[in-house]
Amino acid sequence: MTRFLLLLFTIVGFQAQAQLALKLKSGTYRIEEETFIGIHAQRITYGVALWNGPVLAEDKKALEDLGIELIQYLPENAFEVALPAGITADALKNSGVRAFMPFSAAMKLDGPLAKMDIPSWAWMGDEVAVLFEVRQSLPTARAFLKAQALKNNWYTLVVDPNDLLSLAAYEQIRFIQAIEEPGSPENFNVRAAGRLSQTQASLPYDGTGVVVGHGDDGDIGPHADYKGRLTSLAGTSLGDHGDHVAGTILGAGNIDPDGEGVAPGAYNVYYSYPGNLSNVDAHYDSYGVRVTNSSYSNGCNAGYTNYAAQVDKDIIQNPALLHVFSAGNNNGSNCGYGAGSQWGNITGGHKQGKNVVATANITFLDAIAPSSSRGPAADGR
Repeated sequence: MTRFLLLLFTIVGFQAQAQLALKLKSGTYRIEEETFIGIHAQRITYGVALWNGPVLAEDKKALEDLGIELIQYLPENAFEVALPAGITADALKNSGVRAFMPFSAAMKLDGPLAKMDIPSWAWMGDEVAVLFEVRQSLPTARAFLKAQALKNNWYTLVVDPNDLLSLAAYEQIRFIQAIEEPGSPENFNVRAAGRLSQTQASLPYDGTGVVVGHGDDGDIGPHADYKGRLTSLAGTSLGDHGDHVAGTILGAGNIDPDGEGVAPGAYNVYYSYPGNLSNVDAHYDSYGVRVTNSSYSNGCNAGYTNYAAQVDKDIIQNPALLHVFSAGNNNGSNCGYGAGSQWGNITGGHKQGKNVVATANITFLDAIAPSSSRGPAADGR
C-alpha cells in the first residue's frame, strides 16, 4: 500500500508539472504538454507554441527552419506563431515545442473586457466602444460592417458587450480592448530642476536642428518665445496647457529669462494630442520629427495597450525617433497593480512602451516629487 501511494503521488506530481502556463491579459491558462490541436493542413494556422523552459535561440531557429513565423513572445515560455500549411504535430514536437493550440476567443480579450469590468469612458449608452486588431483583413461578417479603419490593421467599433466573445472567435481577430482613455494635461515642472542653465553655458546643446512633435490641448501662441520655430497643425485651443509645455520644451526666454525652455533652439511641429503620435510615421520624413512629447495621461497603469504597441513600432520603423512622455502626476492613486497607492500608477498606456522614455517629476533637490507617478508598469517592468 505504501509503495502504491508513493507511486500515485509521483504520478500526480508529474502531471501537475506537465501543465504549461500561458499568461495573457485575460488571465493565466494552463495547457497540458503534448496538446497539439487545431493545426490546418491546407492553410496557415495562427496560435501559440509553448515550451517547458526558456525559449532559446536554437529553439527559434528550429521553427524558422520549418518555415514557422514567430510573431511575438508571450509569457512565460511561449510564442505567438504562424504555422505554414502542411506542418505536422510531429514536426513541432521534434523542434522542441511541447504544446500548440489556436487562441480561444477569451484569450484575445484585454483584461477588463474579459472580466466585464468595462471602463466608464468606453460606454456608449448600452454599448461599448472597442479597438481591435486583425491579422490580414477585416472579417466580412455583418457584425463588422460598421467598423472604422485606423492604422496598422487596427479598427474601432461600438458593440454590445455580450457579443465580445463571439467577435473574438473570428480567426482574423487578434486582440480586442476598450478604446483608449481620453487624455488629460500633465507637466508642471520648471527648467531650474534640471540645472540646464549651467549645462548649456558650457556645452553647445540647445536643441538647434532638432524637430519636436509636440501634442497637447489645441492651438498655441502666437508667442515671442517660439516665434519662427513653430508649425501648428492643431485644432482650436482648449486651454493653456499646450503653451505651458511648449515653453518648457523650447521657450527662448525672450520675455522672461526664467521662462527659457530645455531646448531653446529646437523647432516645434505642434498637434492636438494624440496627433503627434498618429502622424509620426509620415512626419518623420516630411517634417523631420525626431522627438515627440506628450505630457498627457492615457489611463492609470493601463498596461500594454494599442498605443503602447504603436509607439514601439514607431521606434523600430524610424530608427532616429525618440518618444518622450511624462510619467504622470498620479501618485497616491491605487491603479490595481497590487502594491498600494505609492507604486504602479504611471498614467498610460503609451508610456509603458518598451522603447520609449517616461520621465518622473522631480524636485530641485533631485528627489521624486510627491505627486509624481511611479512604476512598475502593469506587467512588472
